[in-house]
Amino acid sequence: MLNPKLKRVCFIINNLQIGGAERLLIETILKWQQRPHWELHLVLGDDRIDFDSISSCRLASLHILPMASTFRRILTLRQYFINHNIDVCVSHLERSNKTAAIAAMLARIPCVAVVHNINIYPPRAPSGVVAAAIYNLLCWRVVAVSDAVAEYLNRIGILSTKIKIINNGVDTEAFYHSYAYSFSLNPVTFLFIGRLVPAKNLSLLLAALGQFDRKCNRWKLIVIGNGVERHSLERQARDLHIVDKVSFIDAIPNPWVLLGDSSVLVFTSVREGMPMVLLEGMSIGLPIICSNVGQFPIVVTSENGIVFESGNLHALVDAMCAFSKLSIEEIRSMSIASRRLAAAYDINVCVDKYCSLAMNALENSR
Repeated sequence: MLNPKLKRVCFIINNLQIGGAERLLIETILKWQQRPHWELHLVLGDDRIDFDSISSCRLASLHILPMASTFRRILTLRQYFINHNIDVCVSHLERSNKTAAIAAMLARIPCVAVVHNINIYPPRAPSGVVAAAIYNLLCWRVVAVSDAVAEYLNRIGILSTKIKIINNGVDTEAFYHSYAYSFSLNPVTFLFIGRLVPAKNLSLLLAALGQFDRKCNRWKLIVIGNGVERHSLERQARDLHIVDKVSFIDAIPNPWVLLGDSSVLVFTSVREGMPMVLLEGMSIGLPIICSNVGQFPIVVTSENGIVFESGNLHALVDAMCAFSKLSIEEIRSMSIASRRLAAAYDINVCVDKYCSLAMNALENSR
């Protein structure tokens, strides 16, 4: 008996630097490659790549688009689709999504675009109108990684019939068995992992710790990440006289090896889709303190953390104080709840949905 025809899927992303979308893509490829009758390809928008992260990926090809005009890159990608007999493309992040959608249309294959963030475009901005038109006219489906992203996409004009929600996923069991969370509250250790950019609002976290320090002086903050705000945040820590309790550590491919005795994972973001760091931390068993934006209030409950009003300094200080007064038994209960709630976002569920979506795209494009 002949084997069923191979189905060729091409993943496209800006690059493979450290980030949630990039980690999701790698996790997706690692699980997708275990399914029979699929051939996986990967195209990057530039040559920034962490080769260690894809060392276990069985790719039929890896291609980097040339540094050229957008028009030339689109034509190059179209030719790549044709030369490799690609059946469907799955792209991640705004820049790649637009390039992939146009190239896929020219190559006459379906495109599934994945959007990870909210508030990408200002309200009624021409750039948002153009993006919505590309998604509506050229993409077979637009995947939102959370309910919050789906609401945002609908708000900028993307048709509800185009939007499919597939929540981000992580290998929950692997994270739990690979890293140990200790319940130390002496000192209280706040942990932040992510890009040091305005959207993460780390300046609010430092300002809150400046006030928290007057109420509880046994604490420390570990910040793991790089970004444009690194120097200003270090200066702010010095100005607040808390620099001796704040550690800034450069981003690394696997930040969880630095978990140590962290007490709680903190997010002060002003906008978010569905952070991979959140799901990874919950899989390990970390309690959460987070702002009430994006998917946070859905994933984080009173069982496994504390949600505060975004941008509200006093609310964040109160959340920190409340956490510092919890008993070890209460922290342990939060840890168990984090693991239980993370199970709903297992990577296998996520990849099953992407595979089904790709199959539906192929069937409807024939």
